[in-house]
Amino acid sequence: MGKNKDMHKHEMMEQMKYTCPMHPEIVQDHPGNCSKCGMALVPGEKPMMVENTEYTCPMHPEIIQDHPGSCPKCGMFLEPIGDVNNSED
Repeated sequence: MGKNKDMHKHEMMEQMKYTCPMHPEIVQDHPGNCSKCGMALVPGEKPMMVENTEYTCPMHPEIIQDHPGSCPKCGMFLEPIGDVNNSED
């Protein structure tokens, strides 16, 4: 049983992706540092990208892209348009 558990853990580690907290477009399949800012990459989930999703800057709504990233004007993370997870309870 221990051998199967170790194999499963190894398989999960191979599937894990690492990303920069400040630059979510930087994704690697192994730990390391961000090529833009040097921060340590953190384990992350696979991005939940839906076809035809557009992304915009909270401060510059005229900036619209078809992929996540950062705003070319201020560097803030782009957010999905129509994100409903911002509701207050």
